[in-house]
Amino acid sequence: VARVILKEYRISCAEIILREDVSVDQFIDVLEDNRAYIPVLYLFNKIDSITIEEMDILDAMPNYVPLSSQHGWNIEELMEEVW
Repeated sequence: VARVILKEYRISCAEIILREDVSVDQFIDVLEDNRAYIPVLYLFNKIDSITIEEMDILDAMPNYVPLSSQHGWNIEELMEEVW
């Protein structure tokens, strides 16, 4: 099916990697480049139960906020990132 759609859009040489099941309409949206992507913010709760070494691993991730809702840690940082 993808080959037929690519031919309709005059794309003859492409490498297509699908990481999830997509519908024909979703595939066409990507080809037409009219899909809007929104930024992501990763939220890690229960940081009071992890070690410093595990926290260092989390520091390598982009766009994340570690927090502990039980202790109220980093709630202000979360609010700043969201707004």
